[in-house]
Amino acid sequence: MNVHGIYETSSTMRIYSSRREYQSYLQTESGASGSAFGFYAGVKSAFGMSFSSNQQTNLAVFDFDILRYEIFKDEVKPQDLSRAFLHEFASLPESYFQPGAPIKF
Repeated sequence: MNVHGIYETSSTMRIYSSRREYQSYLQTESGASGSAFGFYAGVKSAFGMSFSSNQQTNLAVFDFDILRYEIFKDEVKPQDLSRAFLHEFASLPESYFQPGAPIKF
């Protein structure tokens, strides 16, 4: 049996120059529109306790999203296909079936 791993990756980098900007981003990503006080502890730990008037502190957040799909290839007969396999196969992203996908994966 041959096992093939298929990876679909994406990455983003965001740079924040103030606590307020980072806190606003956290609120937006979490869908919280109420009080911003709940995010204060995370922002404080990321940026530090205090600022000096002579220095500028920036925070960069680099996110990786990695989706891994495994395909097992061998001589497959209809009675070998399980319901779980068909469910996994149907869950592959549409980008896997688009033209040029074999080159990408």
